[in-house]
Amino acid sequence: MLNIEKPHYQFESSPDALVFEFESISDNKTIRKAVIYEEIKGYDNLFQLGFGDITPDGKIDFIAVSKNKDRDKVLSTVAQTMLVFFDKYPDKMLYFRGSTNTRTRLYRSLISKFIEIIELNFKVVGLKSDGSPEEFIKNQDYTAFIIYPS
Repeated sequence: MLNIEKPHYQFESSPDALVFEFESISDNKTIRKAVIYEEIKGYDNLFQLGFGDITPDGKIDFIAVSKNKDRDKVLSTVAQTMLVFFDKYPDKMLYFRGSTNTRTRLYRSLISKFIEIIELNFKVVGLKSDGSPEEFIKNQDYTAFIIYPS
């Protein structure tokens, strides 16, 4: 299985590898974060990836802007949880998109940057604005992504 050689935070996983928690740490603050994988009803083998800040009442804020200056380390941690998820569920697919258009563009940019490495073990599909899927093309606009083991 692919190993991402980027700095990432240590995380804890639920026994079913569907919920992960970690802390984003800066000089000013520590933010509890969660990554969750939820089955999308009505679709066989399709899960949605979501992540965000854990609020004081234990909920997940999917649109929070942390400004903790560790974006790359946080996203690398999310990618590491994907590897654990796929190790446990190799026949599943993940759907994900940003909570804003800006975040979706960020994800597209990161996939474009690392597509040669990603494609060693995974297939990536981009969903166009009309909802139609296509094999991921660098720097093409997409509204969401699906990734699965190849």
